[in-house]
Amino acid sequence: MNERLVRLREQVVSRSLDPTFLFHDWYVRHHLEVVVGLSHELLRFYPDADADEVEALAWLHDIGKTLHPPDTMEGTPAEAGRLLRALEFDDAFTGRVEAGLRVLDRKENLDRAAIEVQIVSSADGCSHLTGPFMMIYWRENPHLSIDELMAENRRKAERAWTLKITLPEARAAFAERYRLMLELVGDPPVRFLGAERPTSTHG
Repeated sequence: MNERLVRLREQVVSRSLDPTFLFHDWYVRHHLEVVVGLSHELLRFYPDADADEVEALAWLHDIGKTLHPPDTMEGTPAEAGRLLRALEFDDAFTGRVEAGLRVLDRKENLDRAAIEVQIVSSADGCSHLTGPFMMIYWRENPHLSIDELMAENRRKAERAWTLKITLPEARAAFAERYRLMLELVGDPPVRFLGAERPTSTHG
């Protein structure tokens, strides 16, 4: 990884660990690092993708959330561009990252986006189906009822699956995780033990 990308990562991590950031106690470990790691894994399937652009998109895809007040839709591309220019990334690279972040934020036609964008979008969507990501929402919204919490997590899981996860390798690897996530948010199977009744060994 080139030196500028290392410095970019350090700046994003520092901001994400700031106690004034609402998600500071979990965001780096349970989201950013997961998205970056999954992006690296997906890059192996798409060796022609620009790895530096994927790295920058992965670290910056939610940078607007660290602003005061948070602003993902408009703030993320603008703040990403400011950080990249401050670190002396060239204009062409900065422009591609800003454009990619705008596509990620709109969540429209992601299946036709540049491969770098699809890699990070798929990694982001998959990350929502890992670890404590969905459970953390329960902690941060104790005023909601159980039904409301489950409905919101279902909406987030379905949005990740239908809009964000575009790459076939990601969908194949996470299909079972998605099924289990839907079960956790209120969509249990018809039979937990399957159609066949096991033969009892106790008469």
